[in-house]
Amino acid sequence: KSMEQVAISQSLWEGEEQRKVDSSPFLLKDEQKELKRIQCVLNEYIRSMEEYISLKREFEDRIDGLVSEVRVVESDAKPYLNYQQYLTKSAEEALRQDILSAKKEIRKFRDEIDLENLTDADRNRVPTINGSIAPIIQCLDEYNPEFIKRERKRCRPLFTDIGDENLSLTPTQQKAVIRDELNNRVIAGAGTGKTLVLTTRVAYLIKYHDVAPEAILVVTS
Repeated sequence: KSMEQVAISQSLWEGEEQRKVDSSPFLLKDEQKELKRIQCVLNEYIRSMEEYISLKREFEDRIDGLVSEVRVVESDAKPYLNYQQYLTKSAEEALRQDILSAKKEIRKFRDEIDLENLTDADRNRVPTINGSIAPIIQCLDEYNPEFIKRERKRCRPLFTDIGDENLSLTPTQQKAVIRDELNNRVIAGAGTGKTLVLTTRVAYLIKYHDVAPEAILVVTS
């Protein structure tokens, strides 16, 4: 029988004869009305819980993808966050493209997921993910000038008192030594120290970047 009738069937045995008793006549109209109201409340609660579970499941599935994408960006950016190496143009372009892609996915996630119907803990995970990208973007801005500044300080013994004549590289020459693009061109006149810059560059790679000597080829004319 239906919930509206609030029927309860019982089996009563009297000897070998079985008979069913409907208890709904024992409920007052107000009681039946209250039970119906409770049923509506329960149905609404069940519906809302089903929607929440569906939303929560989608949230967890998609946020895992966001976290993975941001982790890739963080991994690629790790050497630069600590100013461990020179940032080439190609590496910077690739990193900025990965950041742009991650930010687009975060915006798409916010637009498509109803975060307002999730818990505070879940809602706060999105700004946390987005916030982990901000230091990387900030680091990329004016990265190489800051890297060169730090390297000049770190490698100061290499750049001063060179050889028997105790030569020292100028700031521009030091920058030429540190610069590490895929292709580097130094333009200077005769007698301005191009060979000294080149040999110091070799020493710099070996001493400060663990490049094996046998992996370096130097040709002069």
